[in-house]
Amino acid sequence: MTPEREIEYLSVDDIIATHDLVLESMGDPYAPLRDVGVLAGAIARPQNMAYYAGVDLIRQACILMVAIAEAQPFVEGNKRAGMTSALAFLERNGFQFVGDDELLAVLLVEASGKSQEQAIDDIDEWVRPFIEALPTGTI
Repeated sequence: MTPEREIEYLSVDDIIATHDLVLESMGDPYAPLRDVGVLAGAIARPQNMAYYAGVDLIRQACILMVAIAEAQPFVEGNKRAGMTSALAFLERNGFQFVGDDELLAVLLVEASGKSQEQAIDDIDEWVRPFIEALPTGTI
C-alpha cells in the first residue's frame, strides 16, 4: 500500500448520500435511515480499530463494509450501502478496488451468516489482492 497520509473517514452524511445514490441508480425506491446512532456507531468501528488495534486501510474498509451491513441502519439497502461506502472510503484515501463488484456483493451476502470477525477476515482476504493505488492526481 502506498499513499501515506492522514486517513480521511466518511461522515454520517457521506454514508447517507452514498446509500441514497446507490438505491436511486438501481431504480429502487427511497429507503430512509432507521437510526442515525446505529449508523454513527458502525462508521466509528474502523477508526476505533485503527487506533486500538493498528489495522491498515484495507482492513478498515472491510470493517466499515461489514459494520454497516450488519448494523442495518437503513430500512433497505444496508449491504449495498456497506459495500459502496467501503469502496468510497478506499478511493477517498488513494486506493481503488479493481476486482469484480458482483463477486464482492455475493461474498458480503454469504458473510452475513458468519460472526462479524469471520466475515471481516473472509472479505479482507478476498479483496486485498484487488486493491491498487489510484494513479497520481486522481484524488
